[in-house]
Amino acid sequence: MDLKDKQFKLTPKRLEALERLHITTAEELLSYYPFRYEVLSAPDFSLWKEKDKVTFEAEVVSAVRSWRHGKMTTSSFDVMAYDHVFKVTIFNRPWARNLSMNQTIKKVSEDFEQMKFNTAIAQMMTLTNEINQKGSVTAGEYKTLLLLLSPVSPHICEEIWQRQGFGAPVYTQSWPQYDANFLTRDEVEIAVQLNGKVKGKLMIPTTLTRETAQEELP
Repeated sequence: MDLKDKQFKLTPKRLEALERLHITTAEELLSYYPFRYEVLSAPDFSLWKEKDKVTFEAEVVSAVRSWRHGKMTTSSFDVMAYDHVFKVTIFNRPWARNLSMNQTIKKVSEDFEQMKFNTAIAQMMTLTNEINQKGSVTAGEYKTLLLLLSPVSPHICEEIWQRQGFGAPVYTQSWPQYDANFLTRDEVEIAVQLNGKVKGKLMIPTTLTRETAQEELP
C-alpha cells in the first residue's frame, strides 16, 4: 500500500525522509523497521498477567542497542506506556543491518567525492557479504545498493533496476541519504585474553570509561 494514502496521515516532510530511504509502501516500511506484524488482543493494563501477549502503543525512551550473534540480530530498548517503562527485546530484526546500510551510504558518498573508488567498492562488498549471510534483502536495501554502485557500474545497475521493475532509470534517482541515528553503535564487542589466548568476549557500552570498567567488569 502506498504511504501517500491519506489513512497513513504522513506529513510531506516525513514522506520525503522515507523516500530518501527508498521506502514508498507500507510493506517496505514494515521490512525496514522492527515492528510486529501480527495483531494481538489488547486487554486493559490492569488485567495484564505474566506471559500475556498484548499490543499497545508506546514511546521509545532509550537508545537502541543491537548486536549480532551468528545470523541472528538482537535489539534492545526501553519504551514508556501506562506510566511504566518496559524493556523490549526484538530478535532477528534489521536494526543492525540499518546500521551497516547507513554507514555504507556515508562512506561511499564521501569516498566518491574524494575519488577513493577502491575503498568505496570495498565498503559495498562488506555490505553485500552481510546481506548474503542473512540470506535476504529488502527492496529498499536493493535499490540503495544499486544506486551506490551505479556510478562505477552504470550499465549492469540499470539493467538490474529495470528487470526488478523499480521504475524510472537509475540516473534520474536521488542519491541515497543516510540517517545519522544509525551511524554509531551503543555497544562494541571486546575479546578477553589470558596469556595471549582469547578466553571469551564481552559486549560493553561505547561510553564506558576506564574507571567504570574497572569497577563493573568481571
